[in-house]
Amino acid sequence: MSAAEAALRNAIEEAYRAFADVPAPQKLEASPLRDADATLRTLTASPLRRLGDEQIGPYSGWAMTTMGDARAYRHFLPRILELSVARAGWLGAEPVIMADKLAMAGWRDWPADQQRTVLGFFHAAFMVSRARHPEEDEQANLWLAALITLGEPLAPLFEAWCTEASPNAALQLALFIQREGRQLHRHGEVRGPFWNGVDVIERRALAQLLRSGETRALLESALARVAGEDRWLLGTALAELERKF
Repeated sequence: MSAAEAALRNAIEEAYRAFADVPAPQKLEASPLRDADATLRTLTASPLRRLGDEQIGPYSGWAMTTMGDARAYRHFLPRILELSVARAGWLGAEPVIMADKLAMAGWRDWPADQQRTVLGFFHAAFMVSRARHPEEDEQANLWLAALITLGEPLAPLFEAWCTEASPNAALQLALFIQREGRQLHRHGEVRGPFWNGVDVIERRALAQLLRSGETRALLESALARVAGEDRWLLGTALAELERKF
């Protein structure tokens, strides 16, 4: 286990400790389109740490929009966070969706230790994701979007990505640029999936960072540090940065 993965595991354990005193809901209010009683039975059929994707996944996407309140979400949050970094594959586990749910839940009014725990988890998840090969994990840019949604400043987050020691960080950046290339040139902003809800000022600032000479130099320097089959990704990203529209 890498140091980053150990930090993420510690952040998950801290989430369980920080939210341990938030009780399970006795009742869930819900839209007429949802079966609140059946959902609550499913959510309370197992201890929190043993709830599986099929049990908590649907609720995580409905929470506070068509089912339940902020207090209920706080109770289930540690398990949602834990499963979100385990390839959960459900909408409520997407980094930006979780950040939006936290905003709906008024997380900035929670006790200080819970706020620290939330931010610590998202930072740790971003650190792990950007150090993984894109074939294993493609979500580095989404954890970045989530952190910006939570109010964290863009510049130090992007700097942390660019100074990550693993060459995988450059590959993650290259993949992001490859996918966003047309938007960067035509609109001067990031517009990828889950980014549209991020403040446009931040999306434009990120576009400038992605198109900067520093980013280009980082990708070029990584060419000698990655396996041969990965150089094409760096090459296509560099081509996108040079492309004229």
